[in-house]
Amino acid sequence: MSQDNVRVMEKLVLQCRQAYYARKPLVLVDTEDISLMERLAQESGVVSLFKRREVSYDQKSLRYYQYVGEYPNDLAKAENYTYLVKDLQELAEQGSSMDYGKLPVLLVAHLTQKDSTTEQYLRNYVHAYMRCRDNRTALRSSCVLLYGDPGLLPKDLVCHTEILTVEYPTQMEIKEILRRLAEKERETIQQIIDEAIIDEVSECMVGFSLSQVEEYTNRLLWVRDENDQPLIFSENRKEAILDARLRPSAVPGSF
Repeated sequence: MSQDNVRVMEKLVLQCRQAYYARKPLVLVDTEDISLMERLAQESGVVSLFKRREVSYDQKSLRYYQYVGEYPNDLAKAENYTYLVKDLQELAEQGSSMDYGKLPVLLVAHLTQKDSTTEQYLRNYVHAYMRCRDNRTALRSSCVLLYGDPGLLPKDLVCHTEILTVEYPTQMEIKEILRRLAEKERETIQQIIDEAIIDEVSECMVGFSLSQVEEYTNRLLWVRDENDQPLIFSENRKEAILDARLRPSAVPGSF
């Protein structure tokens, strides 16, 4: 498969793995998309996640999750997943020893502003990581995934960080997403989507992020027009997508 045909998520996962096995202490993804980062954390497979005690959800929570159409992902149940940068401090202090009795950590943290405390936690972790030479230890087996503005990264940590850019899906990948999600919702839409519609919708979505393409496609399949048919079969589908494009502050799903 040529480089141009590699799907967005596949490429990001590959780059993450390459950085991890090249022993870069930090990986920073230039994005603000938390859902993409959680997906990367799970699909990269660089740190095995172990379940903590089974998390239970009461009936009220389950009804809520059913209403919004999603359920808590596996990260919420993982003992060695964290989003708190301060959790790196113990790893930096003790994780270089084979006697350290805890699991390698998978951290996903958002860089939102210059913060000296966060910077120091990252700095302590990187310095300890670079001093340690045993890749079997929890310290060297952990993975720190940061996301946000690369300009917020302290200058002394840049050389220890792999900075990844998230590309936009090609029209070919958008078509694949449309077909996959349409097949998944076939019983709901109860119609076959014509290739001409797929061509039109995919062309309108060129320039959308991966998360936006998936979210807007689901909306086109689920939202009904005035004739009670899925919006993807409506004559107004193109206008709905273009309107979303013209509202940069709009979040996915805001048709």
